[in-house]
Amino acid sequence: MHKPIRTGIHLTFFFILFSTMIVSLAWFDYTKSYPSQINATSKMNYFAKGSGTALNPFIISKPEHLFNLSRLQELGYLQGQNYHFKVANPTTGNPITIEFNDPLLPASYRLFNPIGDATYPFIGIFNGNNSVLKSLQISGSSKQDIGVFGFLGPTSSVTDLFIDTPTIISNPNHTDTIPSAHGHNDDIVNRATGFIVGHLASGAVLARVYLIAPKISSLSNNDLNRSQYGLIGYNEADGGTVSGGPRSSYNFTMNANSAYTAINNARIAYANYFINGSGTLKIPSALNLTIQNAVQIIGNSLNVNAPVNYSLSTLRISLTANDPNPMYLYDKMVQDNYKIESINSAYSRENMDFIGLVNISGNVGSRVFNFSSTSSQSITPLVSSTFLATNYPATAILYVKPTGNPNNLGRVYGVYSGGGQLAYYRGFNASGTYLPNTTPVTTSFGNSGVWNTMTVSNAFAAVERLPDGSLRVVNPASTLPDYYVFLIGLTNGQSSVSEITFEYTPAQLSTSSLTSLKDVDVINHVNDVLGLPIGTPYMYSYLNFSYTINRFQRIEVIVLRASNGSFDIYISPSFLDSSSFYFDIINIQKRTVRIYRGTTLIRTTSLQVVEITFTPTTQNITDYDSSG
Repeated sequence: MHKPIRTGIHLTFFFILFSTMIVSLAWFDYTKSYPSQINATSKMNYFAKGSGTALNPFIISKPEHLFNLSRLQELGYLQGQNYHFKVANPTTGNPITIEFNDPLLPASYRLFNPIGDATYPFIGIFNGNNSVLKSLQISGSSKQDIGVFGFLGPTSSVTDLFIDTPTIISNPNHTDTIPSAHGHNDDIVNRATGFIVGHLASGAVLARVYLIAPKISSLSNNDLNRSQYGLIGYNEADGGTVSGGPRSSYNFTMNANSAYTAINNARIAYANYFINGSGTLKIPSALNLTIQNAVQIIGNSLNVNAPVNYSLSTLRISLTANDPNPMYLYDKMVQDNYKIESINSAYSRENMDFIGLVNISGNVGSRVFNFSSTSSQSITPLVSSTFLATNYPATAILYVKPTGNPNNLGRVYGVYSGGGQLAYYRGFNASGTYLPNTTPVTTSFGNSGVWNTMTVSNAFAAVERLPDGSLRVVNPASTLPDYYVFLIGLTNGQSSVSEITFEYTPAQLSTSSLTSLKDVDVINHVNDVLGLPIGTPYMYSYLNFSYTINRFQRIEVIVLRASNGSFDIYISPSFLDSSSFYFDIINIQKRTVRIYRGTTLIRTTSLQVVEITFTPTTQNITDYDSSG
């Protein structure tokens, strides 16, 4: 009589225990697909303890715990909740040092992927608890966002953490498959590399995160690879640009002499290339040489019946017929050293365009642009429509970034002669209100060679850049544009233009331009922060660097902070071709910075901006204070 009762009690107890285990293991219900090196069936094997709540966070106390966080995050097992994590001694809760360079550790625990990516961004709360992660190595292989944290989502928080001698191995191959590939920096799809985080989403929190002797190694890079700040690869809140920084300052010149040489050489070199994905049309259909030896950008005008207008900046070419993804002509020209440039300035397809029909004619050394007719009767585009440069024949188009001052977007001048003058075709009224679907007002530049300050009221339209690279017309009264579009033509089609030069006026560089760096820094020792007298705040340096390299370029960067607060930055570039790339340092607080190429000191400075252009054998360095 009693045995069945005891059996029933045992079964009941087993059922309760089993049910409790099922509930506690619910979010680990994916173990069948978990990597084989993790032989775990409970949370205790993933982390030291905890349930992931604010009051009972998952405790990270060993290298394998951080690996587990990376792998679980990568597989999507942590999505849907803002789990809490804490680096601590599991018994006392005190700060600890986790050493990742232990030779007895399995290799997978010493080198693993960034925490979070675009598919499954880290959205939790990571409390470093003033603990130290030492000698951590991160592999960026097959990842787009590369750092200790790859992609920090908008609800994430990473705080109170010391990362000692980390190595971020950012060696992506351009053939890597990237799930959810996304645009950075004017929506260009590139790898974003940072010491702390690759991609920082708007709303994510980085606070009191410190690095000691961090290193980025991209010595086998095989893709477009960029770092915005060094500490952060891409900051979503500012679109990947630094307001007032060296790369937000730009100027460019379209000079008829250099344009003729470059375009004519490219016309010959690419004569057998198909254009714009065509299976029949080749370069001579878009760029031609006339009887008078003028290079001609083909377009439809009053006296030429061309089927379409071609644009120097939007024309694409490919050796393959019907190529769905042809290369921009200008990018190919730059790659093959046919770029259009003049002294101290270079044309860029992202800033300036010429729309056919335009001839570049004249004698050697005195070439000019001839627009076959004016385009003053063009109609301003509707808001939300796609802006197509080729709708505006026989014009020059400038794409100018906002500065925060509608009365000073930069300055421009043209050198011209003949019966007319260069002129803006205005789509805005004098008070800066956009007037869609109207005929623009023509406003002359005035005398040749005289600088004009560009204002919003002289712009033709305003646009934002979409993820696919296209431009959408916006009303700047309700949407901040990425560019103001200036449509420039002639008051008389008989005029000749030899040069158009533009200089941008950026906002002044300041700590307000670097808000994402206000609570992160490179330090010399943990005591630089924890050893301060009670009540003394740590003063952040705001020192950072940026670079962009392509698949033929390599870089390794190590940043050391001396005990006196000065910095040593070791840069080791290498190349597979004869190209060059820039490396910029922003030093708002005017710390002493020693810059090395490899182990050779190349500059000691305390100025706020250092611009370096590296070539395979040399470097060109310019340093200056941003206020002047």
